[in-house]
Amino acid sequence: DDILHASLTRGDNQLLLAVTDRRSGKTWGPVPLLATEVGERGLRRVDREDRYQIEALEELGDGVHAILWLPTNKVSLAVWVRIIEGELSILMSPQEVYNRFADYFQLYNVEFLPGLAAVADDGMMILPMGEGVASRPAGKPAVHERFLIYMEQPRWEFVPTMPMAAAHGVDGGLGMLMTQGDCEAEVHIRTDGNGRGSVGYGTSLKRLWHDPVDFGERELRIFPILPDECPTHVTAARVRRHALEQGAVPTKQRIAEDPGLAYVLDGFTMKLFHGLENEGPVAGGAHSQAPITYQP
Repeated sequence: DDILHASLTRGDNQLLLAVTDRRSGKTWGPVPLLATEVGERGLRRVDREDRYQIEALEELGDGVHAILWLPTNKVSLAVWVRIIEGELSILMSPQEVYNRFADYFQLYNVEFLPGLAAVADDGMMILPMGEGVASRPAGKPAVHERFLIYMEQPRWEFVPTMPMAAAHGVDGGLGMLMTQGDCEAEVHIRTDGNGRGSVGYGTSLKRLWHDPVDFGERELRIFPILPDECPTHVTAARVRRHALEQGAVPTKQRIAEDPGLAYVLDGFTMKLFHGLENEGPVAGGAHSQAPITYQP
């Protein structure tokens, strides 16, 4: 469309994708369309692979439907790549995943576009930790950190509240948001030890052999950020729009409808956080038989 252009090309047993922001002329990629991780039951290991046979490419009005085959592991999967309202959409449905030798091989994880949202030492990454963390790859050691978006962090204050991320440099950047399947979303954060870093998303179908699979669709949306735009503000605005599309009610509207909420927001302290009436601090573990009215 007028904002974003994506090109998908055939590589050596893989598909490569590049994204161009038509407004700034900046191009990211090409990078592999995806990388897979397949569990092998006999050897009790997980093999990562970014090469596969391309079984079919179905051209759509706004993108491509790709059917891929992993000959060694006998696994078939499909990915929908489209441009929707200035954003790149990568959609995968577990209902299009076939483990042909399911007693021996099963698809565990898929990482979308590894290394696409990359920045140099003058760039910044917005990471999905807590309410969002801004981090620069400069001075960082070579690491690859990955975790599920919700409730896999050892400290509760690091648990992400939003399935988003971004990478932004002097020539622009990319933001991303898991609009479907966020409970199975897995973030990948990489630094190379030389001042470069990248952030991206994948999806987890299962962690262990006996795990059930959630058959809901997984969709990653990627949107461009101009060089003079603040990546934090652009990403936050996109997350807010997604929340409203999912039925969230803006705080201003809730305040107008609920005087109690207005008091909580303007009050010096909130009893729901610091303690309950007649109970004392929640962390103290005190218990009383006195009635609780929840009144300010």
